[in-house]
Amino acid sequence: RKNLNFDVNQTLTFRNNVFECLSGKLKTDIGYINILLVYRFCNNGNSQEFITEISSLLDKIADQPSIILGDFNLNALKYSDNNIVQQYVDALMCSGFSPLINKPTHFKGKTSTCIDQIWCNITSENICSGIMNVSTSAHLPIFTCIPTDANSISHTDELSSNVIQIHNICSKNIEKFSKALITLNDSYLPRLFIDPEINPENSVNQFNAYYTDLKKSYDECFLDDVDLSSKRNFINKPWISVGLAKSCDVKNSLHVDWIKARKRGDPNEMKASESKYKYYRTRLTALKRDAQAKYYKDRFEKCQGDLKKCWKVVNEMRHKKRSISFPNYIEVNQQLI
Repeated sequence: RKNLNFDVNQTLTFRNNVFECLSGKLKTDIGYINILLVYRFCNNGNSQEFITEISSLLDKIADQPSIILGDFNLNALKYSDNNIVQQYVDALMCSGFSPLINKPTHFKGKTSTCIDQIWCNITSENICSGIMNVSTSAHLPIFTCIPTDANSISHTDELSSNVIQIHNICSKNIEKFSKALITLNDSYLPRLFIDPEINPENSVNQFNAYYTDLKKSYDECFLDDVDLSSKRNFINKPWISVGLAKSCDVKNSLHVDWIKARKRGDPNEMKASESKYKYYRTRLTALKRDAQAKYYKDRFEKCQGDLKKCWKVVNEMRHKKRSISFPNYIEVNQQLI
């Protein structure tokens, strides 16, 4: 974030009767990109005025790389049924903008709408976007990743991954590996035979095949993926074990099931899904808090009364990092060094 060169564009930052817009210019290797954050007032019934105002705004930025995002309070999924939505979508697409969000982003009761949107007129195969599943708001967060240099716009190879693998050796995985080992040995033993004159090449091939399958079984049982781009990992939060991280994924899956149940409209299914999700969330929150408390308790016990070490742990808990700054110059005998 500190490396971003972003300036607010006062000309395109305004508020009128139908919507408000916060605009800025992001400096990149390919030039400036307009970023416009829009919120259309939901209690304003003058939709035609909004179409006129948004069309006027598009005329000013259509010939420049631009991204428009925000809460438009117009359900883009109703393009075939609503004349206002048709005019709104047509105005954007005729100005060269493409939608990056095409799934529901807002859930209220049994209804789901796509009112949070991202529109972009930058063309590249490396643009990606999506919707994040969270339970803190009826609006699901939306995001997009836009290449900002000439090489990343045209380069189609897969981008480097932030996912690494770590060993997760626990009783459950050991039991799983034991069963896999029994199955593996049962499949190889009938094919093995003792022959003092066996061909060395065949022996090497048999060993390599067995070793490959053994390594595959080991990796499947003991190696887990950790996404370093997420804050929920053992580096940013050392008390988050692999088991807790997987439980967080289960919690998110239960939240998705609850949303789907709300869309289907069955009261019994909706109530059961909500109860299951909230119970799991409560238990998981308690486990995470206990793990965090135990982690810092062990850290303080290792300090053994050393105040310097204790304060280091306290500042770590406060997310306070020591800043090191150097003077720009030194003045000696009225000379700057």
